[in-house]
Amino acid sequence: MWIAFIPTPPYEFHSGVGKSGMFKDRYLIPHNNIQGTVLTQGINQDILREFVRVMKHINIFIWCNKTQILEYLQFFQNESTNFEILTWHKTNPLPLTSNTWLPDTEYCLVFREKGLSLNDGYDLKRKYYISSANKEDKDNFEHPTIKPLNLVKQHLLHTTQPNDIVLDCF
Repeated sequence: MWIAFIPTPPYEFHSGVGKSGMFKDRYLIPHNNIQGTVLTQGINQDILREFVRVMKHINIFIWCNKTQILEYLQFFQNESTNFEILTWHKTNPLPLTSNTWLPDTEYCLVFREKGLSLNDGYDLKRKYYISSANKEDKDNFEHPTIKPLNLVKQHLLHTTQPNDIVLDCF
């Protein structure tokens, strides 16, 4: 079985000079303005079609922002899958509210082909995770949206069997 584990496909870039605030030296450029890339809400659906093509059975985790949820649900509705929304709640989010809600929650959509079984274990079945954002791993691996290792391990232990192949291309 193939699992595509997608931690937060890129949807915005930090670049340029901002106007004020903590990150006044940055501002956001939507991804579709970068080098002619055509993206809908953050990711070209061609890559999703390619994931579906290479997986023996659909079993995919997609980290995304809340505005992308509907697009992914619409894409996978025709693929005969069940879905779940997992959330990670950070106890130390960046204080970037800009007249909106605190960015303390991240979303992971799980799409699994109907009929695939999950592994047992009460601790593996959680859909709601609470932990701090890990600045040390973020610095060590130079990845802006790194996820907690124990959270990723739980997902894999809950959904894979020995000798399964896990694809993490992001």
